[in-house]
Amino acid sequence: MSRLGIDINTGLVYEGREGPTHTVWPTPPVCNATLIEIPSDVQKVPKIFFSNPFG
Repeated sequence: MSRLGIDINTGLVYEGREGPTHTVWPTPPVCNATLIEIPSDVQKVPKIFFSNPFG
């Protein structure tokens, strides 16, 4: 099974079979998203992106 990792300090993306050890180049775009399945899920959307961009 392949593993995927994102460095929260640099935004770099890593992949690998045993763990995220190889840098993905060029770095793919990464965005913050929240899955909304029911109306109450809107409360989970972060108010400020920069407070915890990969949380």
